[in-house]
Amino acid sequence: MVRAINNPTAKNVAEFMYLNDAMFDKAQNFAEMFGEEAQFNTALNPSFTVPTSQAGIDAFYKRLDASKKRTDHWLAKHTGIFFFFSSNCPYCKLQYQQLEMFLQTMPKYKKHVYYISMDGRALPGMTGVHVYKNTGQAKFFHLVETPALVLAVPPKTFIVIGQGEVVDAEIHQRLLAAALRFRIVPKNLRESINPYDRGVISTKQFQDMAKQKINPNNPSQVGKLLDKDINKRLYNW
Repeated sequence: MVRAINNPTAKNVAEFMYLNDAMFDKAQNFAEMFGEEAQFNTALNPSFTVPTSQAGIDAFYKRLDASKKRTDHWLAKHTGIFFFFSSNCPYCKLQYQQLEMFLQTMPKYKKHVYYISMDGRALPGMTGVHVYKNTGQAKFFHLVETPALVLAVPPKTFIVIGQGEVVDAEIHQRLLAAALRFRIVPKNLRESINPYDRGVISTKQFQDMAKQKINPNNPSQVGKLLDKDINKRLYNW
């Protein structure tokens, strides 16, 4: 290409065009075989892990949404939330409003929310809740600011899910993220709210492969191992 650009004679340009045409043909051949393998090889077909049709995508997200709601209800039954605030903190007042919105959609959580005031006083407009004075809990959780939200998982697991204002929808998301990260909910719920894991090779699986002394520079060995592993996960879900 450089020679054709620097000296665009008929011969040089023609040679470049022949080579260019050959590269496009190679790309076409590769794309066609890539498509065939993606369609007919179970381990490589993306639709086996996430649907690709519109109807399938709609059903996928409908099921995912239902799974998230089941997980929300499990968390509301088995966990609690500490809300740390200061009575003169304007952001704490905003957080209280967002927390109230969250509790409207998750009413089972209402009896498992504990309101802890850094100065012992309630927020303006805070009614119908019991306010506890902070007696060292904030220090125990290593909190650096208010408002703060801490997820409590009996008997002794505590997870800070927010420091600074967290809106209603984000509270939901952080609870689900904590459920996955810290394996709080049962395995069937973790798998249902994280269906993408079905098609992802985990770090542990990569480490297990390394222990088998597979030559990473040998595509045949790597391909056989991955094919076996992926198919195993697809058929056991």
